[in-house]
Amino acid sequence: MVRIRREYAGGKAIKAIARDLHVSRKVIRKAIRAPEGAFDYRRKVQPLPRIGPFQDRLDVLLEENELRGRRDRLRMTRIHDLLVREGFEGSYDAVRRYAARWKVERRRDFGDGTTAFIPMLFQSGEAYQFDWSHEDVEIAGKPMRVKVAHMRLCASRAVYVRAYADRIVVRCGDDADRRFVRVLAAVLTDGLELVEAAVREALATGTASDDLILNILARRREPPRPLTIVTSEDNPLRHPPIADCARYDQLKNFHAAA
Repeated sequence: MVRIRREYAGGKAIKAIARDLHVSRKVIRKAIRAPEGAFDYRRKVQPLPRIGPFQDRLDVLLEENELRGRRDRLRMTRIHDLLVREGFEGSYDAVRRYAARWKVERRRDFGDGTTAFIPMLFQSGEAYQFDWSHEDVEIAGKPMRVKVAHMRLCASRAVYVRAYADRIVVRCGDDADRRFVRVLAAVLTDGLELVEAAVREALATGTASDDLILNILARRREPPRPLTIVTSEDNPLRHPPIADCARYDQLKNFHAAA
């Protein structure tokens, strides 16, 4: 493009430029008349002489391959082999180029590269945020450091804060954080007050374990047992119950005959 304009500005004829650069005179005129020196050629229709009859089948193979896991996805050479077995006579490069364009168009359809807003919506009691902090306060004229538990509900954004004079940290090896999260997750189903009561009961036994706390909560969720009828020994039954199977069979035959 620059060379065509330079030689034309130097007084060289269009015919001579076309002969030296091996381009048509139509292209040279278009390059000279193009505004701002821009000369782009874009093919409007991409002919697919080989892939055309197999385009639908190739789209199905690419779609199935995209849904597979990363380790289970097929290479383009494998997809090309599958098409060849079905009668495809094109080259591997044709399949590779088509797959690249297919992936770009698919991402464009899904809104890839565009600005999007994803609202963070939560149901009531679905999730919350929790963290500890250390605060320096003065209680009864005595300065001290307390541990503050901060909880924010994701649905209503309500904040719950409670300060403790001391925080008991239970270390259970490398999975201490996971055990702590298990106890906090019970707040969503049982409520904060019941979880705190279960923790106090577990600490009273001298065993601070997440399994113990969850067992205490599970026992409290169980429905109460029905009351049993207490009969006095002074009032025995005159006719104790006896299983009379013959009478049952007789009644059964009577109803069947009716």
